[in-house]
Amino acid sequence: MPRTTLTLDDDALSAAREYADRRGQTLGQAVSELVLRATRREFLTEDIGGFHVVRLAADSPKVTVTKIRELEDQAP
Repeated sequence: MPRTTLTLDDDALSAAREYADRRGQTLGQAVSELVLRATRREFLTEDIGGFHVVRLAADSPKVTVTKIRELEDQAP
């Protein structure tokens, strides 16, 4: 596997480290996985009752009422 040097924004590096820690991966493994997931992602949508529903991976974060309220509180 080739080695390379990347320049990442501080917040991107922090997010990648947290992702790696949660999954017990090295930083390189985590960045590789995230890049591949982002570039291979296909959004399949379904029309349910007039709404376009996006089907995401099973390990995608869940949307909860609590999270929605937190985001509403942050909105200007």
